[in-house]
Parts: sequence; C-alpha cells; structure tokens
Amino acid sequence: MGREITLVALIKSRNLIILFFMIAHAAGILAQDTSSWQHSSGNSQGTRHALDSQINSQNVNNLKSIWTYSSGDIATNTVQSSPIFTGSKLVSVTALGNVIALNPETGKLIWKTYIGIPAGRRGITSAFNNGLKIFVPNGEGVVELDEESGKIIHTYPTEIALVAPVIHQNKMIVATLEDGIKAYDINSKELIWHLSLEKNNVSPRIWSGFSFEPSLNMAYVVTGSSNGLTGRSRELSDHSVSLIAIDVETGSLDWSFQHIPHDVWDLDMVGSPMVISNHKQDNNFVAVVALSKTGDILFFNARTGAPVFPNSFKNQKVMKSELRGENLSPYQKVFFKPEPYADIIVDKENDFNHLNPINKKFLDAKLRNAKFGFYVPPSINYDVVMYGLHGGVNWFGGSIDQSSHSNELVIPYNRDPWILRVFHQDNLHNFLVRAIQKINRTIDPSSLSYISPWEKLKTPQSQLADKIYTKMPFTPSNQIFLEDCSSCHGVARQGAYQDESEGDQIYPPLVGLSFSHKMRSVSNSQKLQSLHREFDISIKISDEDYQEMLLQFKKYDEKLLKFNMLGYSSFWQILLDKDGYPATKPPWGGIAKINLESGSTTWKKKFGKRIDEDGNTIADGDKNFGGLMTTKSGLIFSTGTPDKFIYAIDTKSGKELWKYQLPYAGSAPPISYMFNGCQYIVTQATGGVFVGFEAKKGDVIAAFKLETC
Repeated sequence: MGREITLVALIKSRNLIILFFMIAHAAGILAQDTSSWQHSSGNSQGTRHALDSQINSQNVNNLKSIWTYSSGDIATNTVQSSPIFTGSKLVSVTALGNVIALNPETGKLIWKTYIGIPAGRRGITSAFNNGLKIFVPNGEGVVELDEESGKIIHTYPTEIALVAPVIHQNKMIVATLEDGIKAYDINSKELIWHLSLEKNNVSPRIWSGFSFEPSLNMAYVVTGSSNGLTGRSRELSDHSVSLIAIDVETGSLDWSFQHIPHDVWDLDMVGSPMVISNHKQDNNFVAVVALSKTGDILFFNARTGAPVFPNSFKNQKVMKSELRGENLSPYQKVFFKPEPYADIIVDKENDFNHLNPINKKFLDAKLRNAKFGFYVPPSINYDVVMYGLHGGVNWFGGSIDQSSHSNELVIPYNRDPWILRVFHQDNLHNFLVRAIQKINRTIDPSSLSYISPWEKLKTPQSQLADKIYTKMPFTPSNQIFLEDCSSCHGVARQGAYQDESEGDQIYPPLVGLSFSHKMRSVSNSQKLQSLHREFDISIKISDEDYQEMLLQFKKYDEKLLKFNMLGYSSFWQILLDKDGYPATKPPWGGIAKINLESGSTTWKKKFGKRIDEDGNTIADGDKNFGGLMTTKSGLIFSTGTPDKFIYAIDTKSGKELWKYQLPYAGSAPPISYMFNGCQYIVTQATGGVFVGFEAKKGDVIAAFKLETC
C-alpha cells in the first residue's frame, strides 16, 4: 500500500466499507467477496456477478426507478463503460471525455473532470494507492484521479487504451489498443515492462477484454482481427483473434491460443475473459472462459492453456482463397464443448423463407453473387453471407452465474446477417484521395474526423481528386458514364456504401469488373436495367453504348493490372430486406445459459422485441448492445435492445420477471451495489449506434431499488 494507515485516521476519512476494501487490496485479493463493484466488469476476473441478494425473484416486481442523471454530454457515439462503485461514490464516464462522480443514493453530481476522448471507452477501475484512486484509459494512456476530489494525479503515457487496466500491488498493467501490454509502477510512475504482441508483422488490436487472476499473477487478454477482409501481407502465425495469458511479474507471454488463424471475416475474440475457480468442486482448479463473435466458447485451464474438456474441438477443411497472394489456413476449428451459443452459417434455404414474394425477389437480386457456408473466404468473384460480425456476443461479453453454487455462463448474443464484399480498386485514384487528405489534415487537423464510406463521394477532397483524375490523358472518360452513372458509382468507379450505422445501400465499385464473375449479372444493358429496377433506380442505355463503355473500362483496367495499380477494397454491410429489417427470420438476438460443469446448454431465450412505428411487434428477439450481469439471488439484469427496456430474468428458467423502459437504449452492462442498506441496480442508457436503434443518442445513467427499501 506504500505507507501505513491507522484505523483511527481511516475511520475519520472513510467508512468501514472502505477499510475492508483497503485490506483486500493490500492482501492482493479482489473485492469479489464483498458487495462492491470496483471494476467495470464487477471485478478484475471479469465475471460481472454481483453478490448482492436483497433483490430477488420474489420482490423484483417492486423494483422502481429511483433516480436518473443526465450528463449533458451527447455525441455520435454511446457510453459503453459500466460505472464503478467506490463505497461512497458512483463513478462513470461520458461520451465527451468527462469522468463524473455521483452520490450513489441520489444521483447528484459530486465532481466532474475532463480527461479527453475517449474516456474509459470500455471500462474503468479503482484501487488504493495512498488513498483511493480511479484509473481511466483515454486516447493518450491511463489517467489516475483522486476519488475524493476528482483531481488528476497522473497520466501514464501508454498510448491509446480502451479497456480498464489491472491494478495489482504496486503495478498498473494496461492493455493498449495496438502496442501490446505495459506495466507501470504506480508509486514512481515509471514503466516496468512492455510486452509487444507483434508477430510476423501483425500487431493485434485489444479493444474489448482484459482480466486478471491474482492467485496466479496472470492476466488474460483477447485480441481482435487484423487488416479487414484481406490479409495478403500476413503469415499464418500471429496473435490476432487469440486468448493470451501474461505473467504480470515478468511481463512474459505464458501461453496463447489462436481461435481463427488468418482471420479475414472480422470475427474477433470479444468481451473480458472470465476467470473462475472451484470448477467441479476442485478447489485448486482455475479456469478462464473467453468468447468469440462466432458463438464458440473457449474454456481453458488458466495455468496451462489446455482445454478443460478433452477433444473439445476439431479442425475442419475450408475453401481456399481466390485472391492473388492470399494464403489462408486450410483448416478452421469446430467447437463441441462447451456447446456454442451461436454460429456463423446462414441457411440459404430456410433463413429467408419468411419473406413475401416481393421481398424475396428483392433479396435474390441483392444476393445474386452470394455464397454461404463455413468460413467461406471473401472473393472478387462472389459475396459472402454469414452471421457473426456483430456476434454472437460483442464487446460487452458475458457473466458467470454462481447463484446455484456451480459455474454457469450467461451470454447475450446477436444473430443478424451480414454480407462481405471484395472489389478491385483503382490505386491511382486512391493515391490522389489520400494525398489530398494528408495535405488537408496538415492544414486543418479537424478534418481527421470520421467520414463514412457513403459520404466520401461528396467530400471536397474526393471531388478535387476526381477533377485531377479526369484531366489525366490515360484515364477513362466515357461521357455517358460521367453524366449518368458517376454521381452514384464515382468518377473513378470507386463506388459508395453505407456502414452499419447508416443502412445497407450500396453503389458497387466497378473497377476491374471485367476480371470478376460478378460481371455475368450485368453483361448486357437488359440485365443492367433489370437489376437497377429491383433497387428502384431508373437507367436507360442502349446495349451498343453500354458495350462500348465496358470495353473502354476493360482496356483501362488491363493497364492498371499491367502496372500493378489494380488493388483490392473490401467491406461488410448489414444484410437488410426491402423493409429495412434484418433479412433473415427472427429471432435476431437472444440470451443463452451454458453449464460449465457439463458443457451443455441449459436454456436459450429470445431477448427484446422489434417494434415498428405503429407499435406492432415485428420480431421477438432482437440485436442487443448493452450486456448483462447476474446476481447471487438468481437474477439476470440485461439491457441494450432497440426497445429500450432493461429486463430482469430468472437464471434458472430464463423467464422474464420484470422490465422497465429506459429513456434511451441501454449501452453498457448494468451493475449492482449496496448503499445504506439498499441494493441499487444502475445502468447506462445512451442509445445505440447501429441501424435498428433510435437515431437520437442520450446521456442518462438510471438507478433502481426496491420500493420498500
């Protein structure tokens, strides 16, 4: 702890709850044995399980909204970090870079400190270091604040971090977004060690999960995918899409398991790894559970990295990539135990049979080039349709339910479909755009802000690049295309598309189309016009003019290929039907409970409802981006669906017991704490960023307690 603190002085400055926390931290143990929530995941083991039991299945119907707090900080993004409870304050972050402390009983603001965007993007934590301190990651590193005053004590220059750091004894261990794991001395503020996770030219991103087991001095991190839907610069062996164990004393990598070798599907490992003990009544056993967007569950011995269940997965042969220079792994894993809670395969025959004939015809046009299956690699010649890019589970992870004295895993998951696309790109035009952007950013740093792919055609930088491009003597300048088509497909045929926060519209890139099998669906003007009609676009062109246009473009594409200027662009989109709903039949999301003793599914339930503007239920079971926690009394509190409800669910049966509609959709897992004899349930409600959620974002923290308390 750095210095001795007398009991008398402690009682004068704090209450006895804080005394216990200090003893626990000094002893190097987590506060999971107390009614606390000192880490956004509940504890450093990431279990999101509350030991509070005042609220139970018999009285949960008496749960009432007790206060709400509005920060006034509203941005295009949402708050995805659960608050923490320090014993006397509720500490949280806002979308505009502030850290706030609230009275846990009334929700009144105590202090507010600006530390920069993003503040605690996916988690914060607290620890004792000459008094109680709050540790919040941001765009430069980790900021240490005094819990009493909110004053900034120090900023550790770790580089950008999104997940909550681990505090152990005199060390702060932080998982950075792209620069590996670093440990600092919280007294001297000096760097102790740095573990780079770069391997074979790949530095994996850590954006959703980091946990710690003090009895083993081991930290656990999950990594994301790298380089989008193509990876020709990568070797097979790296640390992306992996569960990694780190010795925090030495900073050495102890063991690593790669879930998907050479991932080109954006199927990250997600959520904080969850560390559990007492598995099958073995007091010496410690295991770690990690989750994937695919629906697979990695359940490993925390010491050795060996699967808990022997023969829990097998390797299955997959398709080879058709892209030049793309050498994918010939095998991917099929997991058996624990049972997967979701999968990635869209069933072409059965998952669209709910659509009416008009909608089905529309979707058939959209899927004219699509392939379905197990890890089908993205290609120039076809599109890939699958589940999984939003999960399965996403950054919010799961919870370990210990209410029945066994370890059961509770997971919220998504089941909305996606379409993955790869196209050629004109590297000459791409170079012009990037060069102009670089110059513009030097002049105006504010231009660094994100511009969606749908809006890029309209930016001054792109329009200037288009002008320069059309003045070059060797670039194609078909007048019909420039007058009738370039407003959608771009002067350089670069195309445009909406991302998952905007919609599913696309004007496909047309560069190198003659080299792709996709050309078959638009090989003459009749096919071209028929396809446009399906998307309510009117176009008239004679076949003679169209063939002349195609010939001109083909000759130019051949020049690009000859001079190595024909590159690749790749992207993914949500797959929606003609009415703007996920194209596959509901449910589009749910909650699953897995018994980790047997590895079998206990139950699955639909979660949330999609309601249209007239109040009609469109789907039972919807996508969710909030998360959940479990409690000792046998409840699940879950949120994050577009219907804006927070739900209480019985852990044994999966039955819904209570719900309350928030002002905005929940955006982070709820938490629980005891204060002055009452149990509080608190959740962030700042809305959703994806299609299906209300466009308006919020700034609310909402608290609940029993009406009788």
